[in-house]
Amino acid sequence: TPELVAKKPTEPSLGELDLNTFGYLQSVLYLEQPQIPERH
Repeated sequence: TPELVAKKPTEPSLGELDLNTFGYLQSVLYLEQPQIPERH
């Protein structure tokens, strides 16, 4: 959002930051939850 961009102009792009954080959280959640076969 424009607000976040205005508050943190010197940090990496929010797009990259969000993707990295999201990927990290996904990895942690995936490793912590039981390994259940996916159902499609």
